[in-house]
Amino acid sequence: MSAASVTVAGSAEPELKRRRLLDAGGPIENDETARQKMRDAEVGDDNEGEERTGFDPDDMMEIKQLLRYIGRGTKMSPMGYFAREGDLPMMRWLYVNGADTCDPEVPTSFPMFAAAVWWGDFKVCKWLYEHGAAKDIKRRTSNGSSPLKTIVSVASRRELSRWLILNGALCGDDGTGKLDHGVLKKDLQGFSTSRRVLLEWANEQHRTREAFLAFLMGTLPSPEYSPSSLRKLLIKSLLSERGAHRLLDSLPSDQYQQLWGELLSDQKSVCPVNSLCGSSGVLERIGDYVGIIRGREARIIHQLTEMLPELDKELDQQSVDESSSSSEEEDDSDESSEEDEYSY
Repeated sequence: MSAASVTVAGSAEPELKRRRLLDAGGPIENDETARQKMRDAEVGDDNEGEERTGFDPDDMMEIKQLLRYIGRGTKMSPMGYFAREGDLPMMRWLYVNGADTCDPEVPTSFPMFAAAVWWGDFKVCKWLYEHGAAKDIKRRTSNGSSPLKTIVSVASRRELSRWLILNGALCGDDGTGKLDHGVLKKDLQGFSTSRRVLLEWANEQHRTREAFLAFLMGTLPSPEYSPSSLRKLLIKSLLSERGAHRLLDSLPSDQYQQLWGELLSDQKSVCPVNSLCGSSGVLERIGDYVGIIRGREARIIHQLTEMLPELDKELDQQSVDESSSSSEEEDDSDESSEEDEYSY
């Protein structure tokens, strides 16, 4: 879509608008349709949002930051509202026309939270992440809920939960990619089933990565010997079934295992990594093709495999301590009641 087709009264500064148009990252809603969607939005001026007034597409300040009620005292900006609807073309139209993707003044339903909780499509969250709202995957509402904490126990949001985690939702603020124990506990406490499912996924990802690296380095365990396995390996090495049969027929059967060992030794001496040397990015492309997590994401996965079991132990012990403390309080209460009974 051309810059001329995205217009609005009092539109964003020309240079900013040109940059955002190039950076929109996908189809932008048709201007006429976008303006109508603004008017038809189910928002209002009153606290309960019962009187639907929509948003004013001719008011630049309204496009940028004006908040209206959607009901029950919840306010949303146009960006938050259409994030809740999962309407990416409309979000891009707002973005091109100067709207903020973060809405720092919104206490609860800021765009990232609205997209994660109501719509649940990681594509919408990813777009927000790439267009100024990266830090909002960790942002908390006025009652302390983060996007991850709100959806982690919802099975239909599992893919999005994992995306949030791999993009730093449980990490500290130092930019190192290290998981923060406090954040981990705050967002996952009370969700034992979700922690178990998350640990199973992390372990599977970690094992797959380790096996892939072992394969690249030629260090996978040797296959078990059998005459049929030897025959297959020999055919593969000689590229001739007839030649393999003739060689085996000429050897005493007690030398088969020695030949097996020599063939495996020859295979391992040609490491797959060495054969790919000089081909920039080949290993990375192979890893991406087979779905191997790497880099910062791999470090996060590895930390999950180590920290989640420890968190479970900590929370189990905490539960035991709380139960013990509660029992002691009940005993003290009983003793006090007995004393009161005979005090007269």
